Amino acid sequence: ERVTFDALEAALCALLWRDPELRAGALGRGEKILALLSDARVKEIALAILMESPDDLEVRWHSTGERLAPACIARGDSFCDELEFSLPPDASLWNAVCDALRRKRAEERMRRIDERMKRHEATSEELAEFQRLATQLKSGKKRP
Repeated sequence: ERVTFDALEAALCALLWRDPELRAGALGRGEKILALLSDARVKEIALAILMESPDDLEVRWHSTGERLAPACIARGDSFCDELEFSLPPDASLWNAVCDALRRKRAEERMRRIDERMKRHEATSEELAEFQRLATQLKSGKKRP
């Protein structure tokens, strides 16, 4: 059975897996990092990477026959390799992935609010949030 993962979400896990400095920096911001992920399976993988060393995880996953997490990380590695070729030489792969995930979450939130607006169920707070997100996305700000 072939399991698929969102390439950006898998890339975030792969980057955390690859880089101990990113892991250390992300640990204090774990909640914000996990909020970028929509797939519960990927959230669990990212959390495991933040909480345990890759060496320990690799041993545990191997001993338990876990195949989902290594497949996610492999998918993310592959996507990162592709993405690196399209980025300027001085660009941060981590920032590119996180910014793209933030944008994706903002667009998804806007779609949900838009659906509520069409049914005339949106609250005034949701309308204000929709406007704020739309403005941020149009202006190209990195952190909607």
